[in-house]
Amino acid sequence: MSEAERDPTRATPPEGEIGRTLFVYRGADRQPLFYVVRPAPDAPVPADGGVTAWGPAPGGRGWRPGLDHLAGPLPLYRLGAVEGDPAAAVIFHPGERDVYRATMAGLAGVHTTTVLGAGHVARTDLSPVRGRDVAVVAEDGAHGAAYAEEVAARAREAGARRVVTLRLDEPDPGAATEVWLHAGGTHAAWAATLEVAGISPSPSADPVAAQLAGAWAAPAPLQAAPSEVVPVAEPSPLPAGQGTAARFDPGLLPEPFRAFVEAAAARAGCAPDLPAVAAMVALAAVAGRALRVRPDPGAAETVVPNLWGALVTDTPVQAGPAVASVLSALDHLEAEAHADFTRAQATWRARRAAYRTAVQAWRRRVRESPPERHALGALAAVYPEPPVRPRRRRHQTATGRVDALVGLLNGSPAGLLLRADDLGAWLRRLARPGHEGERHFLLRCWDGAAPGLDYDGPDGETAHCDHPCLSVLGWTSPEACRRLLSHPETGPAAADLLGRFALLVVAEGPAAEPPEPDGGAGPADTDGRGRMLRVFERLEALVRPGAAPVVPFTPAAAAHGQAWRRALEARLRAGDPLAPHLAAQRKAMPALALLLHAAERADVERGPEAVPLAAAERATAWCDWLVANARRLHGVEAPAVDGARTLLERLAAGELPSPFTVRDVYRRHWTGLGSPDAARAAVAVLERHAYLAAEPVPTTARGGKPTRRYHVHPQVQHQAGHGPAELTLQN
Repeated sequence: MSEAERDPTRATPPEGEIGRTLFVYRGADRQPLFYVVRPAPDAPVPADGGVTAWGPAPGGRGWRPGLDHLAGPLPLYRLGAVEGDPAAAVIFHPGERDVYRATMAGLAGVHTTTVLGAGHVARTDLSPVRGRDVAVVAEDGAHGAAYAEEVAARAREAGARRVVTLRLDEPDPGAATEVWLHAGGTHAAWAATLEVAGISPSPSADPVAAQLAGAWAAPAPLQAAPSEVVPVAEPSPLPAGQGTAARFDPGLLPEPFRAFVEAAAARAGCAPDLPAVAAMVALAAVAGRALRVRPDPGAAETVVPNLWGALVTDTPVQAGPAVASVLSALDHLEAEAHADFTRAQATWRARRAAYRTAVQAWRRRVRESPPERHALGALAAVYPEPPVRPRRRRHQTATGRVDALVGLLNGSPAGLLLRADDLGAWLRRLARPGHEGERHFLLRCWDGAAPGLDYDGPDGETAHCDHPCLSVLGWTSPEACRRLLSHPETGPAAADLLGRFALLVVAEGPAAEPPEPDGGAGPADTDGRGRMLRVFERLEALVRPGAAPVVPFTPAAAAHGQAWRRALEARLRAGDPLAPHLAAQRKAMPALALLLHAAERADVERGPEAVPLAAAERATAWCDWLVANARRLHGVEAPAVDGARTLLERLAAGELPSPFTVRDVYRRHWTGLGSPDAARAAVAVLERHAYLAAEPVPTTARGGKPTRRYHVHPQVQHQAGHGPAELTLQN
């Protein structure tokens, strides 16, 4: 038996023609959850039906046949279209190809089917039809009637408002939708069928169907040739490549921080993303172990909101003043802590002098006392109590030596911020062999939840850390990161450490020009700085000895967080190349939600309560933006993605007609698409994200090499008159 027969797992998704032999089922995150491969309509049907479902392999090792390892109910086909048009009737068809043809023909309603068509109705999640009109197309025959009856019953259980069964009439009564269309079915006949069944035949807001239908009630017969291949799945956003930065929305920041961060960035002439990340990491360092968050109210797990951030840029000199301006809030806390320490130290010195005087007096009494035991015992009981030496509360440090960090953390009950001006050098040293103990200590400090931690130094001495909680903010360059990760000796350990930097932002290329000075910006900026300082001071006041208060998520926020977490785990199981960064989002999402909520509560002089849904939604938006930055740094599919973006812009501008071939692309010599390999890779990315669908072109009687034509999604074709700027190309 061959290796392939023993293990059918494949690293890439199955191949096929979208809408003809290959059908993609997407989860709530709009990412592919599993694929269904069917025989071509004109191919012989095997005895077993020839239908194969491909789900993610256990452990994220690729894709393998079967759906048994997918837990829970599975999504409807075209779930995104169903959820994106809540006012339209939901039309169930017995198979994916019927859905495809109905959608491309522009028939009213949002068209879908259950898992594997009529295969696994019981495993399909029908909750999206709650409160909606549902129609089930029933084919003639016992099998079609049984499917319609089962789907109708399940839809009623799911809370559908109205459920009806449709039987298509002339020109081919009782036929499947695809056959009915090929026989000459019209929009008018479809509308009449819906109207008789009591379903309002209003135009669908489904973008694919709406664009294809035009005047949807036109009575002309529908032309849907069997060889026509047009993409029907809703396109998914392209990942951020190396050449395109993911834009940061200042609305993701806590409201008290926005004015100051934007003003600092404007003065420095840089984008607000670098100072925004610095502000959130500084806030995480202040909160540290003073707060905990429980994202799942039914679980015991809590998260300490300390975070690690990396500022990856080629122009640190220009962005440096903006980041330093934001971090001045920590400088302010450091100055206040130093003033408090100076006063406490003066008091301690006075008490120490009094203590020494008291000890001398006690010793005189001992010398003058009779040697009886009871007299010495009484003197021992009145030995002076020594004063406790004060410890200076630190908020930040620039030393990365673990032995020094242990002492600093012992005086900082909430933790502190490590500012690494050369993050690459620090990570390179930690990744070398012989530094395993330091890495272990720092990774435990990244978690922040350990009650205490012993560090065994290289000299054999053991130091105990009472408060192992560390936030990190460091500077590095894209090229330094790539050299670090590609090093054969230190690369794996460095990748694991860099993956813990959940707040990683990449700002390559020239910075923006600073704006013209605005005479009115000064007072507003000062006001913003004052608000930010007050938030830090009020969170600093939460630091108390003993257990930190635990802030739960509200039920709505918890439901949102759990749905986001399920989608995250699915991406990890699917073997995403950014697995370390994605895994760090498990901690980052609840931590960011707590920090956003706590900062805005502190601004109005109130303590944090349950984290609301709005904070959880902004935290997940943060995570999406951060993952896009990580993809850009690591260059995941970067050349192909950048080429795909260029090709998509050309298609949207109408510079290449649909359908086209790969040869049509590279013969135009567009930037990044001038070779057959580059053009083929870009086309493959667009096909994988459903912007294109392939149609095989067989050889002719004169011979020649078989090729493929690619059809452009209607959403892209619709942009041809508007220009590429209106396309949504980023996560």
